[in-house]
Amino acid sequence: MGKNNKNKHGGKAKEQPAAIKAPLQLAAWASLDTKIKRVSKKPFLETLERWSSIILVLPEAGAAPKERVVDNLAMEPVLKKVPRVGEERHSVSGVRAGILHESLHMLHKAWHVGAICATNIQSGCHTWAEIDAYQSSLFAMGATLGFLGISFPTPNALVDVFPSAENSTKNELPKDEHEIQLIGFQSLDHYVKWAILQRVLRNCDADSLPRILGNALSAVPDHEFARRRNSVFYQTGWLRGDLFVPLTDPHFGKPSSEAELFDSLRQQDDNFGISLMLALLKLSYAMASQIGTLSATVAGDIALLAPHIKKVRQIWDVTG
Repeated sequence: MGKNNKNKHGGKAKEQPAAIKAPLQLAAWASLDTKIKRVSKKPFLETLERWSSIILVLPEAGAAPKERVVDNLAMEPVLKKVPRVGEERHSVSGVRAGILHESLHMLHKAWHVGAICATNIQSGCHTWAEIDAYQSSLFAMGATLGFLGISFPTPNALVDVFPSAENSTKNELPKDEHEIQLIGFQSLDHYVKWAILQRVLRNCDADSLPRILGNALSAVPDHEFARRRNSVFYQTGWLRGDLFVPLTDPHFGKPSSEAELFDSLRQQDDNFGISLMLALLKLSYAMASQIGTLSATVAGDIALLAPHIKKVRQIWDVTG
């Protein structure tokens, strides 16, 4: 006779509650410094030449991307869960052309705002010229990193479509031409992106323009890039004495030479914000022009920059 479901006092035994499973603990985020060190070093010209195999089709020169990299259906499962530690490698097609198009569009934005900055310098609105310079620099940074294959499709993900074997977990070369590197970040704030740019530029080829700029920026704290702009946006600051009356300063924001421009960056002087914009406009334009020698589509697209270049030349010949 089988056992009944009664306790020793003759009553019905109570059912034992099911064991509660402990919630899955996510890995802690690796330190920011560790994350940034996983970003691949870039041989400058060699990386730019890799765009020669990418066929970029635009409905017309200057057309904005209809689809962002994050909207690529093949990227959806990749970006759903970014690695908190280390990196991941995935094979995803169609991403490179998207990043090139996004980078060109950011280049147009950078020069558009740069031209407005130049106009404000000429008219004596120097505080707002610095604000414009920072925004132009942000766009130019995005274009510069994009031309080197790096994109930020979400606030937590860095994608590199030209990864090297150097920082791969297994130190392996990319398995195929569509392989991308994915690095997760807790938050890709402005200062994080500036730190990434500093690393990438410092590790470009010796004597190349990006390496020279990287060396000039090497001592700049990552939070310093936005400090003056943030003092206007989020505090009570106003950078120049032009809140009520435009200023007259024929030398403001107008470096006399490239050497003076890079000295301004090294010394983080009063013209730092304008100098940063001019240096990044110069670098991003030079990169686009190099890619333009490999692609008639890119060459036709950057030809639209001419009116903005003319305005920026009022303060410095960035394309010279």
